[in-house]
Amino acid sequence: MFTHATTKGAVARTQARPHGRHGSRPDLRVASVLVTLLLTACGSESTIVTGVDPDPQTPDLSTAEIRIVSGESQEAEVGTTLPSPLVVEVVDASGAGLASVPVQWTFSQGRAVGGGSADQPTVVSTDGQGRSSVTWELGTTAGPQLAEAELVVPASAPGMAAAPGNGNGKKVGFQIRARASSPGSIDIAPDAPTVTEGDSIQLLADVTDTYGNSVDGLDLSWRSSDVAVAVVGSTGMVYAVAAGEAVVSASWRSVEGSTTLSVTPTTDTVPPPPPAEPLPAQVMDLRAVGSTESSVTVRWTEVADGLGSAADYELRIATPTMAWSAAAAASVEVVGSGIGNTRDYVWSGLSAGTTYQLQLVAFRGTPGVDAVYGPLSNVTGASTQSPPPGGSQEYPNEPDGFTQITQRSFNVLDEDGWEHTGGFNGSRFEIARDASAPESPDNVGVQIYRPGVDGGSPSNVHRDFSGRTSNQVYVSTWLKLSDNWHGHMTGVNKLFYLRVGAGNNVWRWLLSAQGADGGPLTLVPWSHDYSLEAAGRYLWANVGDAGDGTWNGWGPSSVMERGRWYHLEVLLVANTGGANNGQYHLWVNGVKIAEYTDIWFRNEGEPAFHGIEWNPVWGGWGDALQEDQYMWMDDIYVSGSS
Repeated sequence: MFTHATTKGAVARTQARPHGRHGSRPDLRVASVLVTLLLTACGSESTIVTGVDPDPQTPDLSTAEIRIVSGESQEAEVGTTLPSPLVVEVVDASGAGLASVPVQWTFSQGRAVGGGSADQPTVVSTDGQGRSSVTWELGTTAGPQLAEAELVVPASAPGMAAAPGNGNGKKVGFQIRARASSPGSIDIAPDAPTVTEGDSIQLLADVTDTYGNSVDGLDLSWRSSDVAVAVVGSTGMVYAVAAGEAVVSASWRSVEGSTTLSVTPTTDTVPPPPPAEPLPAQVMDLRAVGSTESSVTVRWTEVADGLGSAADYELRIATPTMAWSAAAAASVEVVGSGIGNTRDYVWSGLSAGTTYQLQLVAFRGTPGVDAVYGPLSNVTGASTQSPPPGGSQEYPNEPDGFTQITQRSFNVLDEDGWEHTGGFNGSRFEIARDASAPESPDNVGVQIYRPGVDGGSPSNVHRDFSGRTSNQVYVSTWLKLSDNWHGHMTGVNKLFYLRVGAGNNVWRWLLSAQGADGGPLTLVPWSHDYSLEAAGRYLWANVGDAGDGTWNGWGPSSVMERGRWYHLEVLLVANTGGANNGQYHLWVNGVKIAEYTDIWFRNEGEPAFHGIEWNPVWGGWGDALQEDQYMWMDDIYVSGSS
């Protein structure tokens, strides 16, 4: 009988095979030698195998190999167990599995379920098929975690006289991604700030889970306990109204953090008399939503005039930076239409390729006569477009010299080398008609998500580049999410991938609309290969900084609106020699909002971009849709250059 034991004393027994024709016992000297070999190989801090060897023919492990069977590329929350076990197999030179061979498992964090403490390796011998497996309980630090399975080869084994036991190099590794768990606490900074009347301050919320891991991408709800003292906007920007104290809090579901803000009176010896009636409200969400070579479009939510009616607005523009009093000559008046309405204004007659800043104020009455003004809004930035060196009207930011790889208008399910696979719980990919499609009406592609699904993609609509690899690739498409789009509870709503590199993790670049439930959805790309140096890196917008957390109207505090078509253009340039010198550029509705030149896409010697997938994975696990929701795509075009 074999006995698997640890130095801590845990013991499990398995039935030995009978020896010889009559099941006679082997020579006890053979058992003693086997015990010595395995104890020498495993050491005193591992789970080891002891007992009588039922077969005196020890396998020759000098040519044995250990290789992965399953369990790679999984993902789970910190402190939880992976959904699938990690499985390896030990084979001889012919590929046949070797039974009863000790395999030592070590983990950068966490432990094997039932395997003792986190810093104690676990040894699991191979079964009759030559396989060894463990179930991994992840550690509590978010990010990449590593498990290694090593073949234990005793120094005295046949053919291994000069080789050590452990550390012989015969091992494989599993890269696993541990996600932060649900938020456990919110800290507000700065703590207990003091602000003078009429000034503003930006508060920041640090959200962590119960293990102290940062949780990003949440749509927090901000609130002031006394709006007569301080008003807080959706980004944590606080405007001091009058002397006093107010508790400013940020919350996500049932988790909340707060700080007490003190407002001190101004140092004016003769303060201005208070208005006889309430002031018009402050606009806090002014943002740029589009541009041409000669115009920019800004958007805001209309507010009350202080007396229960919709306010009017004075809007000013300046370049390169906004100073309200200096921008008086460049101003327009906009008549309000209704409290809570979304309002757009197109400012025309501007210079091409120029960055501007805009700001407005709500008022009631007649300017120059009896107008009463509220607080100034936030400042937003916007840039007019420059004619690109190449490109066309349809694909304005495609560089010169690029050649087409594929274009599809979604006339049939599979066209121009595209294929589709998958579908679960009735979710599927279809061709639909949409007269509002901006590029190729009426036909569009639609991914349909059915009620009850907890995560995944309706279909993987994909195309290889037909053996071609491109060091530079340009993608143009139009995309829309349904009005009722429910963001997955994990905040992950993937749009499409580009394949680059080699191995199982070729989906190293993807574009996602980050946001949970019915909250804001922020357009951001990130790396899907958690073994990369830039693992988990979110490439936020960084072009056209308006000074208020937005870039040309986009950024962590801005959103993709549901039910609206967006023209997305992406230009990627592969890195060289394994260096961090790849490039990423993003345009939304013709406006450039992101540019990075330090991206790591692939190892040295791996192929460049070689495929694209419209594989819109929803989540994540653990959520559930209550009704149908949809993602539409109109005309996807891909070109490249070697």
